Amino acid sequence: MSGLKWLISMMAIGLLFASHAFADTAVQTGQAEKTKIYQAWAKTPKTQDFVEARHDTLLDVTSDYQGTFHYQNPQHFSLQYHQPIQGRLSMIGDSVKVDFPDKHWQMPLAQVPDIQAFLNPLQALLSGRPKALEDLYDVRYQALPQNGWQLTYQPKANVILTTHDIIVSGVWQHQKAQVQTIQLNFANGDWRRYRMEP
Repeated sequence: MSGLKWLISMMAIGLLFASHAFADTAVQTGQAEKTKIYQAWAKTPKTQDFVEARHDTLLDVTSDYQGTFHYQNPQHFSLQYHQPIQGRLSMIGDSVKVDFPDKHWQMPLAQVPDIQAFLNPLQALLSGRPKALEDLYDVRYQALPQNGWQLTYQPKANVILTTHDIIVSGVWQHQKAQVQTIQLNFANGDWRRYRMEP
């Protein structure tokens, strides 16, 4: 009986080492794929049409918007909305500017954390600088069907953010990692999903 117990113990230890080795290999593969995606990240054009789905948890309502991203440089990025409302939300340096029919104001971005929570990640991702998010987020890679890929950004353990996670999905096109959707999930249950239009 003692010999059987010894054999079972050895098998359990072997399985434990094997599971750790498999986990390490999976992590290394994920890191390699993430690096590959970063290197081939397709920078968004100066203008990019989008469809935004915005969910309000308190009201349990999801609304759709159409607009255009405008990117000039890392210091100037904006969302121009066309339907069902018209207006512009701009990030200019360290400030945010709001121009809508019933709202016109500008103030430091740090004073409006709800806007900062989605403008900063959008600006980094759409300007071809996804690695910039790794100062605040850990990243997990996942392969998707039909040559697709997905990166999930979750706030680091020692970082307090209003975002719960950011999910970026894309596809390989002509050896470029092309972003198709960006979804920002917030800690209060709200979310915004941006789908890039041709």
